[in-house]
Amino acid sequence: MNKRIIIKKGDENEKENEKENEKENEKENENENYDNTILSCDKCHNNKFVTRSHLSNMMFSHISMIVPCIWWICIDFPNTNNDIIYSKLMSIIMTSAVICSYLYHYYYECILCSIEVTYLVFAIVCLNIYMYLQNVRIFNILIGSILLIILQKYIEYCNNMGKEYYEKNHPYCHYIAGIYIYYCVWNLNHVWNLNE
Repeated sequence: MNKRIIIKKGDENEKENEKENEKENEKENENENYDNTILSCDKCHNNKFVTRSHLSNMMFSHISMIVPCIWWICIDFPNTNNDIIYSKLMSIIMTSAVICSYLYHYYYECILCSIEVTYLVFAIVCLNIYMYLQNVRIFNILIGSILLIILQKYIEYCNNMGKEYYEKNHPYCHYIAGIYIYYCVWNLNHVWNLNE
């Protein structure tokens, strides 16, 4: 009988210890003030993030988006100082959108979760408004919009097909986005050359 009582007391002590550990873990989690809209990841281990290789196709594909942005930063065709300021500001917005996307994918979609998508949409809207204000033909803007619709459908398709498919095919979304950015910068450059 004594053995059973000891076992029961041991079980009770273990249950109490488990409850205390759970309470401590909850307190630690409350102390860590991570905003789930900025950081939400199941790949974060002990406050360390798992990252992709910079040479992986997912990361390397961002070059197709950053090259037209850098080209845009380097060209100086607008006539007035205000035009140059707006042009550089817009190119910086697009470059920072690509950097945001790079960080998002580098950390396996663990950081900037909802901010990345929101900022990319903001940058695209700004780009289209800027192109309209710079007198790019509406027809050319509509062609770019069709390219964006195709890109959006392909992104949704990649996201719904599973992790392996996403890892293999999502970089092609970046190549399509790079073509779109190049198309926009080419149209702006063409308009500026006509205005000289």
